[in-house]
Amino acid sequence: MASQTALLIVDMQNDFVNPQGKTCIAGAAETVSMLQQVLDAWRGRGWPVVHIIRSYSADDHDVEPSRRAFFAEKGGFCLPGTWGSEIVPELAPLAGEPVVKPRWSGFFRTDLGAILRRQGVETVIVCGTQTPNCMRATAFDADAWGYRVIVLSDGTSSKTPEVQAANLRDLEAAGFRLMTCEETIQLERW
Repeated sequence: MASQTALLIVDMQNDFVNPQGKTCIAGAAETVSMLQQVLDAWRGRGWPVVHIIRSYSADDHDVEPSRRAFFAEKGGFCLPGTWGSEIVPELAPLAGEPVVKPRWSGFFRTDLGAILRRQGVETVIVCGTQTPNCMRATAFDADAWGYRVIVLSDGTSSKTPEVQAANLRDLEAAGFRLMTCEETIQLERW
């Protein structure tokens, strides 16, 4: 099987992206149109796409200990079956596109690794929100699993521009390749 490059779209859900969401991340909404262009290019080439989302039970039994107070303060978020848990319409999965529900990392207690192996993936492009949390955890775990990792510098977001810039610098210093959405769309193959 030929080597593939998979697009991993992280947490682009209404609660994180939409200004009316319970935990809206500044800058996330501005990345949607660029990510939609990348997603359209990926789909047009028939390349693998995986959607990584958060999903918490109202009783908080599956919320990370470090996040329980925040979850309670917000009255819960990304609850199954709610508008907040849905992926924004512009990036909604098509039939057959896998959706995994982890904790911080897309690889934690999911079948993401098996999904990628079945499709011959050697490189992953990580995009979405929020860079210092789920994006970063997914990128580091992808690297630990042996994948080449690219992070979309303008297809990711954080609570502030300063946090975003610092995290992108850290990721680049750790050896991850940063690319823009436009650069990624122009690529033919790795």
